[in-house]
Amino acid sequence: MLLVAHVDGDAPGCVALRRLDDRIGEMKRLHARPGFRGLGLAGRTVAAGVLAARDAGRSELGPDTLP
Repeated sequence: MLLVAHVDGDAPGCVALRRLDDRIGEMKRLHARPGFRGLGLAGRTVAAGVLAARDAGRSELGPDTLP
């Protein structure tokens, strides 16, 4: 699932959610374009991702981490 943020008709950020199993999900690819940073966009996008994961039945959600 991909959630896209919208600000005044522009799409300055996004976050992807990945299903790992029936109860666990992973948040991937959080991005906010440089011109829109500092507006709290990332925090609101993460919050929307958490709600979307919960609505999809995920009881656990973790970040994508690099080794």
